[in-house]
Formats: sequence, structure tokens, C-alpha cells
Amino acid sequence: MNLFVPILTFLCCAVSCGFAIGQNSIHLPTMGEVQDFMLTESDGKNFSKSDLRGKVWIANFILTRCQGPCPILSSRMAGLQKEVHPETALVSFSVDPEYDTPVILSLYAQNYRARANWYFLTGNPADIRNLLRNSFHVGTEGTGPEMIHSLLFALVDAQGKIRGYYNGTDLEEIKRISRDAKILHAEKNFPWALSLPNLNAFLNMTSAILLISGFHFIRNKKILRHKICMGTAFLSSTLFLVSYLCYHGTIGSYPFLKSGWIRPVYFTLLISHTVLAALIAPLVLITLRRAWKNDFLRHKQIARWTLPVWLYVSVSGLTVYWMLYRMG
Repeated sequence: MNLFVPILTFLCCAVSCGFAIGQNSIHLPTMGEVQDFMLTESDGKNFSKSDLRGKVWIANFILTRCQGPCPILSSRMAGLQKEVHPETALVSFSVDPEYDTPVILSLYAQNYRARANWYFLTGNPADIRNLLRNSFHVGTEGTGPEMIHSLLFALVDAQGKIRGYYNGTDLEEIKRISRDAKILHAEKNFPWALSLPNLNAFLNMTSAILLISGFHFIRNKKILRHKICMGTAFLSSTLFLVSYLCYHGTIGSYPFLKSGWIRPVYFTLLISHTVLAALIAPLVLITLRRAWKNDFLRHKQIARWTLPVWLYVSVSGLTVYWMLYRMG
């Protein structure tokens, strides 16, 4: 009976963790699928959907003689080729194929210093209209340099499915598409890693519950229950560290994109969490070592500091997760 409460607490949290493993922390909806197409690239060669098979790619829609937003859209694309994963393809579809021949597109590409993974496509006007309307669900109005067309960028996954639309003139949206392209690369190469933020959050929650339980038990002189809770909290925090390193080793950073008052709040919390997380590791080890050696007087002295810092790190970690993956 003495072991029932802490063991039940841990098992409940462990079940939550197990459920979290099967749930992606980051999910991009499917908004359609790009149909097969056969167009012409700026080098004069045929280019089809199959040339993008297995690649994450970003599409936009331009005309080289545009007197409106196209220079901005192409500048955004030029910036993206430096920010996204090297395997990400960029595809600019001309909505003015009668004028935008491969030669003109080639000169246009040179003007924006397009790299090998940025393709400029033209072709039969009917084929392009069909592709815009039936695959990307965008259209055009008018003709010539003042043609009105979509300002959206479309993010397409390795299976040719559209996973997001973004305003190509908005810098915040460009940051988001760069981040989301990284998610799709992870979905393709490390799908298991997308569930780790959920697991990390539940491990932090488990640690927090066990720490509070351990404090309650020691206040009531229930030494064995206290030891079990604190030892299990240490195990939970250790598993969190391993999972955290695995996540960032495979996916890298996941930026917080919210602006306004919430941004400094987030970074204040993140910095304090990171600094104290680095400090808490040696504190926990020293505290547990003194308890293991039955040096209870010195154990109590350092535990007064270890417990609140450890609890703050666990709770702030859970809060950072919520702000980053549920708000940001």
C-alpha cells in the first residue's frame, strides 16, 4: 500500500507518454494534390511532375514582364533558396507562357541568381491554366504585364500533395513556409521524430507531478514514497534529455513565429528555462548522491534549492512546448 500512490501516478503519466508517442506534435493538413503535368524548363528541356517525385517543393506563380508584385515574389523565392533544406525544390510557374519563353525565363532566373534547385516552367497555355485551376486552385485575370494572378506560395510534399498556402509578399508567411518545409522533410526522413515534442511535454509533466508528490511525502515523513517519487522523477527527466537531444539532432530548431507582446514573454521563459536546465543537472546529481550516502543533513540543505529549480524547469518546459507547438 505504501507504494501504491507513487506507482499509480507514474503509470498514469507513462500511459499518457505512450499515447503521445503515436501523435505528431506538428501536423500540416492536406489541401489537395498536384496533377501530372508536362511543361518546359528554362533550359528548354521537358519537365514533369515526376522530376519532383520524392522532393519537398515550393511553387509560386509569376510573369517576367510583371509590373506589380512579381519582383517581390521572386525576391522572396531567392531568399528561400538560402533558408530551406538543400533538397527542397523551388518551382516558378509562368502565368504568361505566350511571352515567357525558355530563353526569357533563363535570363530572368539569372537576374535572381537562381540555383540548380529552382526551376522556371512555361509551356502550353491551356496546360498551365488547367494546372493552376485544377491543382493549385488559383487563377488569373487579364493579359499582358498587368495580369492579375495569385500571390500565394504553395508547399508540396514528397508525394505531390499540397500541404499549405502562404502569402508570398508577407515576410512572416515566408518564415512560416521555411519552417513548414523543414517539417515535411522530417515527415519524409524521420517521421518518428515528429512525436518527440509530445513525449517531451509529457515527460516534463511526469517529472513535475512526481516532484510535487515527493515533496508532499517528505513533509509527511513518508520516506520510502519520497525516495520512489524522486528517483522516478530523475528517470523521467533523464528520458526527457535523451528524447530532446534526439529531436534536435534529427530535426533541428523549431522557431517561434508569433509576434507582439507574446514574443518577449516566450523568449524570457525559454531563456530562463534553458539556463536553469543547465544548472539543475549537477544540483540533482549532488542531491541524490548525498541521499544515497545517507548524508541527510547536507542533502536537506541542497534539496531546498534543487526542488524548486527542478520543478520550475519541468513546468516551464511544459509551458514552452505549449506556446511553441500549440500557439506558435
